[in-house]
This record gives sequence, structure tokens and C-alpha cells, in this order.
Amino acid sequence: MLVIPYVVITVSASPQRFDPIFEMAALNCGASRGRAFFEIVLPQITPGVVTGTVFAFVLSFDEATLAFLISGTECKTITRKLDIDFNLTPFIAVVSTTSSPSRSS
Repeated sequence: MLVIPYVVITVSASPQRFDPIFEMAALNCGASRGRAFFEIVLPQITPGVVTGTVFAFVLSFDEATLAFLISGTECKTITRKLDIDFNLTPFIAVVSTTSSPSRSS
């Protein structure tokens, strides 16, 4: 959920520089919609899709603590299955965000 804005921005920027005339030319030459998409459109927007994928992977790879907080006990995310953060529990994450250091007077 945290990386959706990054993915949307990078992937939606890619079709903006795509010229639809190429797709129309393929359709006029007898290509089906699917073939025109996979052979004309997709190769031109691939850099944006790859960039969005890389952003999503890099930004979400380090969010193990957040994955512990968001996921319930019945489902396990990939981070929890890999046990990357040495068995952190959601309790530790909650306490670390809500507690403040005490000051002695």
C-alpha cells in the first residue's frame, strides 16, 4: 500500500510519451487488439513498468516492521515467511512508536 503512489506515477508516465498512431497502424494492417498491445504498446511502455516494479521492490523490501503491524495473525507476508528481521513481533513495533523517553526532574 505504501508504494502504490510511486508505481502509479512511474507507470502512468510511460504511456504519455507513447504515440497511439503506431497502435492504430498495427490495427489497420490487420493485427488484433491483443497482438497490437503485446507487439507495439507493451515494448514501448516496458521501461515505466520495470521502473515501477523496481521502486515497489526496493521500497517495500525494508518495510518488515510495517508488515508485522499491517498483517494479521492468520496471514503471513513474504517478509514474515523469510523471517528477515530476527523474529520481531508487532508488540515491539507498537511500543517503539508509542513510548517516549521519560525525563527526570
